[in-house]
Amino acid sequence: MALFGRNRLPHRSTLSRFLAALAPLTVEALRTLFQEDLLARKLFSSSGSLVDRTGEQWLVVDVDGTRQAAR
Repeated sequence: MALFGRNRLPHRSTLSRFLAALAPLTVEALRTLFQEDLLARKLFSSSGSLVDRTGEQWLVVDVDGTRQAAR
């Protein structure tokens, strides 16, 4: 996701300092925009399933966004 014309997101501490410097109403407006965008999209674009060597299908759900669900 490109944000503010960047190819990659800024580091979380940089983004946190940036948001802390903004007026609370501006931060709330940004939060509202991001929330509307999030709710406008499907929860999962695909089922994210894997098929093992026996042909059994497994559903993969990533509950921790900081780690890879399947390697």
